Amino acid sequence: MKLRCKTTMFDSEKNSSFFHLSKKTIMIMRISLFHIFLLTCGTHMIFATEMSGQNLESISVDIELHNQDIKTLFKTIESKTGLLFAYQPQIIKDFPKVTTPRGRRSVSDILNTVFQGSNLVYKQVDKNVVIYKKETPKAIAKEDDSEANYMLSGKVLDENGQPLPGVSIALVGGNKQGVSDFDGQFYIELPSGKHVLKVSYLGYKTQEVTVQNQTSITIKMQPDLAKLDEIVVIGYGTTTRRTSTGSVVKITSEDIEKQPVTNILQTLQGRTPGVFVTQTSGYAGSDMNISIRGRNFIAGNNLPLYIVDGVPYIGDDIKEQVQDQNVIRGAQKSTSPLNIINPNDIESIEILKDADATAIYGSRGANGVVLITTKKGKGGKTEFTITTNSGVSEVAHMAKTLDTPTYLNMLQTALNNNGDVADVDSNGIAITDWDPNAYTNWQKKLIGGTANFNNYSASLKGGNETTSFLLSGAYHKETTVVPGNFSYDKFSTNFNVNHSTLDRKLKIGASVIFAVDNNKLPFFDITTYAVGTAPNRPLYNADGSYYWSPDYFSDINPLAALEKRVDDKGLNLITSFSLQYEIAKGLSFKTDLGYGRAQMQTKQFMPGSATNHAYAEANDQSLNFQRSYTVSTNNTNNFTVEPQLNYTTELWKGNLTALVGGSWQNRKSEMPSYVNSSGYSADNLIGNLGTAESITANNGSVEYKYISLFSRLNYNIQNRYILNVNFRRDGSSRFGANNRFGNFGSVGAAWVFTQEKFLNNLSWLSFGKLRSSYGEIGSDEIGDYQYAETFDTRNYGNGNASMAAARIANPNIRWGLTKKFEAALDLSFLNDRISFTAAYYKNTSSNQLVNYTLSAQAGFTTYTANLPAEVENKGWEFTLGTTNIHTKNLNWSTSFNISTNSNKLVSFPGIEFTSYYSQYVVGRPLGSRYLYNFTGVNAAGIAQFEDVNGDGRISTGYADTGRGDRKYYGP
Repeated sequence: MKLRCKTTMFDSEKNSSFFHLSKKTIMIMRISLFHIFLLTCGTHMIFATEMSGQNLESISVDIELHNQDIKTLFKTIESKTGLLFAYQPQIIKDFPKVTTPRGRRSVSDILNTVFQGSNLVYKQVDKNVVIYKKETPKAIAKEDDSEANYMLSGKVLDENGQPLPGVSIALVGGNKQGVSDFDGQFYIELPSGKHVLKVSYLGYKTQEVTVQNQTSITIKMQPDLAKLDEIVVIGYGTTTRRTSTGSVVKITSEDIEKQPVTNILQTLQGRTPGVFVTQTSGYAGSDMNISIRGRNFIAGNNLPLYIVDGVPYIGDDIKEQVQDQNVIRGAQKSTSPLNIINPNDIESIEILKDADATAIYGSRGANGVVLITTKKGKGGKTEFTITTNSGVSEVAHMAKTLDTPTYLNMLQTALNNNGDVADVDSNGIAITDWDPNAYTNWQKKLIGGTANFNNYSASLKGGNETTSFLLSGAYHKETTVVPGNFSYDKFSTNFNVNHSTLDRKLKIGASVIFAVDNNKLPFFDITTYAVGTAPNRPLYNADGSYYWSPDYFSDINPLAALEKRVDDKGLNLITSFSLQYEIAKGLSFKTDLGYGRAQMQTKQFMPGSATNHAYAEANDQSLNFQRSYTVSTNNTNNFTVEPQLNYTTELWKGNLTALVGGSWQNRKSEMPSYVNSSGYSADNLIGNLGTAESITANNGSVEYKYISLFSRLNYNIQNRYILNVNFRRDGSSRFGANNRFGNFGSVGAAWVFTQEKFLNNLSWLSFGKLRSSYGEIGSDEIGDYQYAETFDTRNYGNGNASMAAARIANPNIRWGLTKKFEAALDLSFLNDRISFTAAYYKNTSSNQLVNYTLSAQAGFTTYTANLPAEVENKGWEFTLGTTNIHTKNLNWSTSFNISTNSNKLVSFPGIEFTSYYSQYVVGRPLGSRYLYNFTGVNAAGIAQFEDVNGDGRISTGYADTGRGDRKYYGP
């Protein structure tokens, strides 16, 4: 009898989950009498031996073998663990080739898998592993419970029979799962018996495959051309288009990466029906305004709720979080905090529109919700990716303007019609002083340049079956079409790590997004001067200096005025931490912690050289107080805690999912300083406050607190009948004790009628679903402390401090309320090659929160109140998608969407007794345009307008109310 044994002795060993470093001293010894004794005395003595040290279940290794003999497996385990194997050579002589998947697993797990179905078993004695033949199956089964599990190996193929890597294979109702490798191979440990595996991959239909004690399987995936089984993120969970009862639109990373944008919200333009996206200006870094299915409220920004990796984030200008009076604005008008996010880091953006989708977020989601999910690391090979792109941009279309002779003729005609004479202290200076033959194309001069942009992005991601990570960084720089050293640049980084235990019961994740940006722009939007400046206005004096008129105070030299500038420096941070634990089968606890900080320092420079200093010098006026420097600092800190309990179980013929949780948010915004200084004697002293003649300072802070309880119940019967119910109780610090809390909720249902037997034979109709939802959602979109009487600090006399009342208290203001209804039809044809969605919605908003106008005799001009007005938004949305060609080498698809929205003030009892009677008309949109109807000019050349109400005069009121002559000309 030949025996083989290897003994490994360790001097020291260091191991970690990321680095595997060991220092060993290995001694190969002849077989000991102890081992001979073990093998010759039989297995019963082995069973009676006490084990010491680590057992095989606690020793884990990372081994990957393909078609190797079992000796290689033993040697590999010995070299990595220090264990030694003892066996008779003849018992492994005919043992089949061994294949083990990559990934860290316990030694017992590996051996159980390899010996599954064979007559070999093993036993550990100290650091020795003895291999022998089992005597009777029953005896071994009693001794080793691990035989109850077996390893299923399989291969996943695409529609063309090619291996498909990255496919997720999960045991339905359990926590076992696997992922296919580069060759499409996967391994998953299963309990004995009959089970259902859920096989899913992005772009392919999700399958459920039944297995029963088989050791191998081949799965062929089918393309999901309509993306019905694509995972869609919703509030506190996920769903799919197939089973969704609400209105959710998803933008994927593939859509985002195709567009060279600064702000990720720009990618939504034209891609999402019912979503209207506008930019406050064409300058880089400017804010993005999003309107989802129209304007619901008379007052407020009507902005959606933004959620970044589960953390609520401010969506409007950080400079306006505390107040909207002392705000430094540049040419970009307002800034967007969401500029910080690198578009290459985005995994998906979901827009939640109807009550079923938004009610789970309560009052914060009254105007819709935008969910932003960043990319996460994945197990497998570590990947390092670098992405760069550059480009140029120019003004696509210039406005047609007059040449010099035509302009001067028009100006002279206007003066004649008004009975005036051209002079030097008005725009008539173009006739009296400026060269009638000169011409400057101001559009080409001021906005005719070429803007450049450069993006550099790098990412590192990887991990194993339990831990994954992603680290990325990006730099973006963008210039403008305006002459001068103006630009926007930002640096952002994203790090996230996720870990789970081997049994998948505990999952932990953390992410950090950090960014800094710097925006240098003109003080004003120069486009106004590019179009409105006289074509013969001189630009330079004879000595090459900028020309300014010494006679016309309002004269502007557009190039010189660009020296007035605004610099924004921002710092943004978003962090999140999540913990999930499976308490029992189907029951899990999860909590999300979030912190966000947005900070911006803004500086405004107003030098004397950028103002009409020639006029000041000619009229012996000082320029000191036209020179000014203003600096402000604003920051917002946001904390959130959201614990949740999830429960899933089978009930009758369907699956029941229940969610209950809470949400706590604290947001504090501060303006530590706003300092305005003026009275500088020279431009080079601007910013040195010690040389300023006048300095004023302001500061302030506001705090917003929000607490909620929420729940959701979803019942899915065979993916055919689906019911979804949401409830939320919100509490907001913006209301007084009388109305601080509000109850809101929604109900949604869907019927997948193509699952019915009577439609199984329709080959041309591959999917059909009817869905509808109704819900009531509150709104607290007003300023902080509006319910309370507040005071401002003032000065009186010679700098004496005092306080003055700033607001009338109204403890009875209530939540704004929006009632949302939607009905929709989702269809797919010809094996999902054609998909179509039609949706009708109707939203009615009441209890309007506004600043109600008061007579100044009350001591205040406004106070916050609820108006009985109702605003209605209703419309249709249509989406059509087709897959024209889908092959291995070529994919061609098209998409089309169109939507209509009708906004109007449907009722406002007593409007004629309010100040809003001169602003709104019942039955018309909130943003209506009311204009005079021009009828021509009279003999004296004076413009004439229609007297609509026939009172013999032209008045500013609305013709619809009979109080004026301005007619409605559309929204």
